[in-house]
Amino acid sequence: MDNIENIKIFWDKIIDGLNQVLQKEIVNTWFGVLTPVQLNDHKLILEAPNQFFIEWISQYYLDYLRAVIEKLNLNNLQIEFQVKKEATSTNRPEFISTNIGPVNESRLSPRYTFDNFIVGESNRLCYAAAKAVADAPARAYNPLFIYGGVGLGKTHLLHAIGNYVKRKYPHLKVYYTPAEEMFLNLIQSIQDRNPSSFNNKYRNLDLLLLDDIHYLKGKERLQEDVFHLFNHLHMMGKQIVFTSDRPPREIPTLEERLVSRLLSGMVCDLKPPDIETRIAILNNKAKQENIKIGPDVIFFIAENIKTNIRELEGALIRLSGYASLTNTPITIEIAKQVLSDLFTHKPLPKPMKILELVASYYNVTIEQLQSKERTQNLALARQVAMYFLRSVGGLSLKEIGAYLGGKDHSTVIHAIEKITELKKQNEKISKDLEQIALLINGE
Repeated sequence: MDNIENIKIFWDKIIDGLNQVLQKEIVNTWFGVLTPVQLNDHKLILEAPNQFFIEWISQYYLDYLRAVIEKLNLNNLQIEFQVKKEATSTNRPEFISTNIGPVNESRLSPRYTFDNFIVGESNRLCYAAAKAVADAPARAYNPLFIYGGVGLGKTHLLHAIGNYVKRKYPHLKVYYTPAEEMFLNLIQSIQDRNPSSFNNKYRNLDLLLLDDIHYLKGKERLQEDVFHLFNHLHMMGKQIVFTSDRPPREIPTLEERLVSRLLSGMVCDLKPPDIETRIAILNNKAKQENIKIGPDVIFFIAENIKTNIRELEGALIRLSGYASLTNTPITIEIAKQVLSDLFTHKPLPKPMKILELVASYYNVTIEQLQSKERTQNLALARQVAMYFLRSVGGLSLKEIGAYLGGKDHSTVIHAIEKITELKKQNEKISKDLEQIALLINGE
């Protein structure tokens, strides 16, 4: 089997298998840059761009690689890595562009400002904190940590802070970046054997706007660098603003010292908007896009789309597009027809209902789930209950712990991560989870 064509066919099968168990961007970043150079009955040799890639894959993804190879009935195949002997610019891996350029290129979107951010009871605190930071960087709340679900305005507030600061303090160096791009930037600096370039780009900023910091989950090297970057900027009196889809303590595998830093300033959450705010958002969007729509239709949309501002505005644009293409006025009947797929969301199941169904499935009682009893079957049922309270019930880690006898957040995180992994690896548990999900969803 040791020829180039056969090796490529085999490697393509491995990549396909990895795409089934890992996120595609992870496979592209870490395995897409590897080159299989030797394959026989005993050994697979993979070339990597540098030693860093070998160490990272060995630490975090080697078990996945071995599992995929075992599925190909090559259980005894040894995996070896070697660094490419001549790493030139022609064989460097293709990364998403991560060069942040000169530090005054802030990468801010002019579309997002405080003026077009609709304020309601659900986001008033975050808006006020963001405005205070923009008015007086590093003197109000430092750091500012904003968290909330998808489409609730986290990124809008980050850009609004940056745009306001750039106008009021044009001499300040402002930079916006998603955490994922910062990570790829770090990899590039290591690959280029120039780690100081990463520090030089970020340590000279006056305002760092770091989006989606939950991306740091499981990335110890990046956590280390963010921790030291935070300390440096904070000590130098520079402002940092973070966003995440969850509060700091609920980001799995995040180092305690970094959690402590994130909690040292102001932490505020963006909640789903109430109906008054949703109506105001729709009216504002209609005005911006010059969409002719009656208040009855605005109210109908706001009443039916409750959790996501992005979805709310998208519904209005879709409705406007349909009306324009068909040359018909926007009515409630048209809205029902065009937006029907957005109005099918079921309400979240009650936590006690989830506990009841999980307990029944595993032949235990709710009282046993909430107890400290630790038989194997009961421990599994309790972890599954935590998994569904989070994934289907939408509860916070603290709330989940309270429903299950006062378990702390680390216990809940461990349970959720364990069940998530077992779902991938254990066929029986995967089927059990499917059956329980059907019961919870009433199907």
